[in-house]
Amino acid sequence: MHEPLIAAKQSNIPSIVHVRELPEYDPDLMKILGETPDKCRERLLKNSEFFIANSKKTESWLNVPHRTSVVYNKVSSPELIKEIMSEKVLNVCMVSSNIKKKGVNDFFEVASLCKLNNGIHFNLYGPITDEVKKAQKELDTKNIKIWVCFGRECCDAAKPRCAFTVLV
Repeated sequence: MHEPLIAAKQSNIPSIVHVRELPEYDPDLMKILGETPDKCRERLLKNSEFFIANSKKTESWLNVPHRTSVVYNKVSSPELIKEIMSEKVLNVCMVSSNIKKKGVNDFFEVASLCKLNNGIHFNLYGPITDEVKKAQKELDTKNIKIWVCFGRECCDAAKPRCAFTVLV
């Protein structure tokens, strides 16, 4: 995972890293990387010239404002909202590895809260993980259709099952 940054540095090619996780809140990531959050930050600062952070909190964790741009994870378009609201059915889809850190529990919770609204359909694409099984047991989620798939096969836009209004 570090090799491309090291190779770019050795070749005098500037690199940009999108930092979207705070390592101290992601023990799974730290386990994969085999380092502490402090070592992760040190390595990133050493091997990348610039950063894109998805929040002010992430930017402050990096603590190099002159090398960091904040780009929030959001879409703000009045035209898009009007188009979505004109749909008869709101198809909410999530294409994911379906693990906790990807928000699969949140997806099930939102679907559960919307269960009485027949105008909102939920589709989950990806593997059936322990988190999916747990959410199915704990929440009333009859309004979620689960499509078991992996990689590119998950959502071919040409297939009717992949017609979505909102992609989470």
